[in-house]
Amino acid sequence: SGLSTKDFPPKHGPDDPHFELRWNGQSVIAGEHPEKLLGDGYYSFADWHGPKDVEIADAPYWLLKFFHQQCAGSQQKEPKRGFISEQNAAALARAELLYDISRTREIVSEWLHPADDHNSYDTWTMVGMVCAYLSAAIGEPLLLFDLWNEWSSEQSNYDGEEKLAKKWESFDRDGPKAYKFGTLHEYATENTDWKPSQTQEEFVETLPEPEKKSAKAQKKAKHEVIAGLMNQLYELEKTGGDWNKRASVRSELYSACHIDKAEVQRRLFEMAADEFGLQINDNGPVQRTTRNLAEAALDGSTLEPLIPGFLHRGCDAVMYSDKGSGKTLKALGLSYHSCCGGTPFDRDTPVDQKNLGRTLWIGSDGGEGAEKMIRDYVRMIGAPDEGLWRKRLSIWAANRATGDTPWAFNVRGLIQLLIELESKREDELPYSLVVIDTLKCVMDLADLNFGIGPIGVVMRLMQAVAARFNVAILWLHHSKQGAERAGGNSNIVEVPYSVIALYKKESPQYDHLVRCVVEKYRGESSRSYHYTLDRDIGLFKIVEGEEVQVNPLLYEIWIGRDAGTTMADIVKTQPHLADGTVRNKCTKLHQEGLLEKRNSKWWPTEKAAKQMALDMPETAGEVNEWLGAPPKRGAA
Repeated sequence: SGLSTKDFPPKHGPDDPHFELRWNGQSVIAGEHPEKLLGDGYYSFADWHGPKDVEIADAPYWLLKFFHQQCAGSQQKEPKRGFISEQNAAALARAELLYDISRTREIVSEWLHPADDHNSYDTWTMVGMVCAYLSAAIGEPLLLFDLWNEWSSEQSNYDGEEKLAKKWESFDRDGPKAYKFGTLHEYATENTDWKPSQTQEEFVETLPEPEKKSAKAQKKAKHEVIAGLMNQLYELEKTGGDWNKRASVRSELYSACHIDKAEVQRRLFEMAADEFGLQINDNGPVQRTTRNLAEAALDGSTLEPLIPGFLHRGCDAVMYSDKGSGKTLKALGLSYHSCCGGTPFDRDTPVDQKNLGRTLWIGSDGGEGAEKMIRDYVRMIGAPDEGLWRKRLSIWAANRATGDTPWAFNVRGLIQLLIELESKREDELPYSLVVIDTLKCVMDLADLNFGIGPIGVVMRLMQAVAARFNVAILWLHHSKQGAERAGGNSNIVEVPYSVIALYKKESPQYDHLVRCVVEKYRGESSRSYHYTLDRDIGLFKIVEGEEVQVNPLLYEIWIGRDAGTTMADIVKTQPHLADGTVRNKCTKLHQEGLLEKRNSKWWPTEKAAKQMALDMPETAGEVNEWLGAPPKRGAA
């Protein structure tokens, strides 16, 4: 009894799912309502997911709890926020709404200008919907209409106040399609330099005394409840505890405490860092140490190479490329040199024997096929000391026989990694390299949005892990096809100590020709070279001359096109060539009309720029901009 047919918007459950409760002699619990019906009027289901094809699942704890509350009657329902009275919750909610309104006024009136820079239909309606929601939520339906109208009137496609008023009335203010302040906050932080002029605590101080006193008191109560829930969730995440219980705690943090998912993940990682003594925030001594350069350097102040020109000990690196460019092969080549030594790729300096160690390969990309892929690639590389390498190369991958699932970058996965690195720390041969294949995969498995989630905290946390165990950590990352290298988040290439890019090149001589650009390696200038598998003696060989469609010297001078490049700097980018050889190559490029020399520096010509766009399609946008022409549609 007490149950009836109801449609519940996405305000309940671990990730705010939308569900319906139907009761008329039978009950159905379903997800989002299907938008398409078959011609005969039946619902359509994804393959093998219809009611006749799957077993009935147990209802999760949060859903049973919610049904109990619905059936119990209004006298037995819990307070709206679950931890403070309705009256006090209302006071705190009002203060938070007023703060959102204050920041909305600040963003729209001061930062979304010129208004025509933000006049796409989606942005325009988003701003209006946020204003409408906040106005309705505070109980003054037209409170922010003038703000939206004034801002809209500054746009060239403004249709007048009357049409704006009709649009305003059409906005969803309390349903699943309503846009709240968080959407405007995300847009402003990504598209402007906006930062709030006041913290919430500072804003509360400006409220009338009764509201200020109530809000401050309840803010403290809320902080205490949040801390308790976070501690509870952290312990559950560490052990991979009951899923329903974790979902219930997360639901309280999301819906009752209004903490978004990214913030919860960020706090969990910071709690793990605190427990294991990993310093990722500015929590050192209050008084900083001041040194001058005449003093001797402190231990750890200089970077020690693990693989010269590629990886530092105790630091992180990222290698990115489009899919199919050979990231796994390249990373395995670096693993071989970190395990067995030798001279890596284009360098003349061998790996220091005292730095040799094990490699931990985390193969989350590819599911259960990851381990087989690694074994096949190791065989394909044909390294001289393959037997020794295999003994020193360990892999974490999904395996049905052992019950292992793909590794995910969550609290539990992080602790597993720390335990593994610690277990080999005092061995004669500890880990020297950890490869994570791939960044997006381990984030997705942990339900982290690497585009807008706590990726900065993740990168700094892994830097702290690298420093603690003196290992190099290499992230493999798929860039977007023909698009930005970071694949959605600038932290991916801005934070690491080393950044390596790979580009697959077409070649009539080789079936696997790759251009490697070491964009960043702290302590050295950038460089590029081409390589392929060495089918004769194993590992890889450098490819130069007419066999390569892109001239590496031309590329280096193109990189320095805005300031010019001295011969000394050009020579440094080609450590595998004699000085005289580099100079002769530059002279030849000059004779071909690809380079010119001015003020003791070398510069690319217009002909060189056009040649770059042909040989390296990914630079077409840069070339067009440099030539003063608009980028061609579809250019990489």
